[in-house]
Amino acid sequence: MLNTEQSYRTEIGSYLPKLNNSDEVSAGRPSKSLEESLELVRALYRGILRREPDEVGLEEWTTGLMNGRSLAEVAQFLVETEEFRRKDARRRFEPPMDAANFLFPRDLEITPTKISKVLVIGSCAAADLLDSFRSIAPDVTFDFVLFNNVSDIGHLSDETVASYDFQFIHLPLRHVVSDDVIDFRSFISGDAADAILERGRNLLAAMLDAALKFNKNHQLLTFVSSFLVPQMPVVASLDEIGSVRDFGEIVRALNKELVALISNYKNVYLEQIPMDFTHSPRA
Repeated sequence: MLNTEQSYRTEIGSYLPKLNNSDEVSAGRPSKSLEESLELVRALYRGILRREPDEVGLEEWTTGLMNGRSLAEVAQFLVETEEFRRKDARRRFEPPMDAANFLFPRDLEITPTKISKVLVIGSCAAADLLDSFRSIAPDVTFDFVLFNNVSDIGHLSDETVASYDFQFIHLPLRHVVSDDVIDFRSFISGDAADAILERGRNLLAAMLDAALKFNKNHQLLTFVSSFLVPQMPVVASLDEIGSVRDFGEIVRALNKELVALISNYKNVYLEQIPMDFTHSPRA
């Protein structure tokens, strides 16, 4: 896709043959219609000054072309303006954009928005997050809906849902992977770990869809927390680190699955909670 400047250059380029035509360059040939004159003046302004013509300039030069003024005269007038010299100098001598402005453009700065009310949905582990949220933002109202398994999340009126600025969802990892991971000997034997991961993916999809009820029905802005990954390997032997028998690897795989699932919904974003965010994190 062409950017604005490239589009302007392409447009004026299509009129260069007319500028170079000897009959056009010479004045005294009032053969242009109103439509053609308007089109030519707009093209010259876009190509030379990289903007639409102002009302006075458009009227003056359109009338001039219709009365025999040449395209060369219009172009000469535009390139001799202070505006063109200023823009041309900036384009040729402006230093390249520094890395900070490239990575974090100033024109993308975000205007702070006041948050008044938030809905938190999740398991018992979300209670720790809720305490932290309330400590960080005491002026914000946080409502909590307990959600421990695949079930209907309940009903809220349209007015209530509309009162929330957004909702935060923290799915219960323990329910997703089940208590089978607690039986360590079973977990590391045979294909048990593969089965846990596959079942976890299916449960995760069902739980996420149920938890996003208000997003689907009301387009409520939603942030979904990723699962906390164990910081130490949970394996029977060192050579299994990074394999499916490493519980940490299962959690990482589920987080990847969560990212893929979220992409299927509108106005839903992944949020990563740091390990030290709460004082007593639970799984």
